Amino acid sequence: VLTSPDSPKAKFWGHMAETATGDDGLIYRRPLLRDENSATTSIGTLVEEGEAWSTFPSGQANDTSINGCGAEYVPTDNELRAIYAHQGSSALHDAIGWPVSRFYISNTVADTFTQTFTYDVVSLKTGDETQMPSSGGALLSCRTTPVAVASQIIVEANDTAQFVKVDDTLSALKVKKGEDAVIRVVTKNAQGNSVPNVPFILRREGSKNRQNAEMINKSITVINAAGASARMNSSSSLLYGVTGADGTTSFTVKQDDSMGLVTNMYAQLYQLTIESNKLPVMFTVITSPDTPLASYWGHMPETFTTRSGIAFKRPLLTAEHPAGQSTMANNESWLSLNTAAKNDVSKSDCGEPYQPLLSEFQELYSEHPNGAIGTDLGLPLTNTWWAYDKIAYANVWYDQSINLSNGSSSRALSNTVAFVSCLVNPHAVAASIEMTSTA
Repeated sequence: VLTSPDSPKAKFWGHMAETATGDDGLIYRRPLLRDENSATTSIGTLVEEGEAWSTFPSGQANDTSINGCGAEYVPTDNELRAIYAHQGSSALHDAIGWPVSRFYISNTVADTFTQTFTYDVVSLKTGDETQMPSSGGALLSCRTTPVAVASQIIVEANDTAQFVKVDDTLSALKVKKGEDAVIRVVTKNAQGNSVPNVPFILRREGSKNRQNAEMINKSITVINAAGASARMNSSSSLLYGVTGADGTTSFTVKQDDSMGLVTNMYAQLYQLTIESNKLPVMFTVITSPDTPLASYWGHMPETFTTRSGIAFKRPLLTAEHPAGQSTMANNESWLSLNTAAKNDVSKSDCGEPYQPLLSEFQELYSEHPNGAIGTDLGLPLTNTWWAYDKIAYANVWYDQSINLSNGSSSRALSNTVAFVSCLVNPHAVAASIEMTSTA
């Protein structure tokens, strides 16, 4: 009979062909009888026309230890539809005798993103296609010729201009907090050629600051090419993706609450132990300077200039000039000085000609009012800022400082502690003083 193969394991004498041809010209092997499969686990049984056929979990169709096809021989959903079309569609069972009361497994997976993959399975009775979880059982036909399979996976910056050398030990996909970092996943075979439609798992490591300390519970948001969004809260978070027809796919990565952190992103070929490279994705903050001594990765400008041309240097971190006191602001420790130390160049790192006047600070404030200086320039605002010029009160000269949050100034007390900023260019210094009489 046509519905039984010519095999000593068959129940009936038959003449089912060992292979069938698809509309694509490819040749496919008939499914295995249950008694032809020596595997004792994972394999199910389908009885049709008196014969018992092997059914496989869809996620194990490539497992040769249970007589699966092997990764390079599992057909795609389109190839299964080609078998259906070539054999006269609904007449396939009558034409070649294959069992058709159960779906056939393909290697095509649905891009579920946040949940483990489901496999596309095709009915050779109706041509219909549906999805089946990896544990679901279905019939299996194998290609007779192999296709290229992915043996390497790469995670890289989608925009090569964003991948920069940060220092001698680190290159990273570097963007500012609030910007998008777009990563690309590429799947290739052993010869370096792109392999399409490859399932993989997207993974992350913990987010770390510039001093390589891991920050707990710092999530990132990942958006796939279809626009679906998901959060990856920790290194145990998994997302699922499939490369496209060109062997690539992309994801947008965001960390809008970043403190100035870097997170390694990587991918793993599904059902394999092959992992990609680790791609550091860095989100810098304006509240940290770009120095190895900073606690966090930052992009605070080294200098900033008013419209009239007054150029200021950024303040120093305590670690850059440990000569005074330290004040924590925006997760960094900043040099701050009391009244006595303010005029000591060895402590302020700022000679008198380079110390800003109150009017110069006021001009800077007027261009970034009401706390905007913190968001525009990243300057710490938990203390006031020393001005060079003094203020007279009750016949006594006092140092003064300015609050860059609200623009107010005040005379200093003996215990006042304030931040220090230096000018890029010094004030002119009087070479002499001359007294004349008008009598």
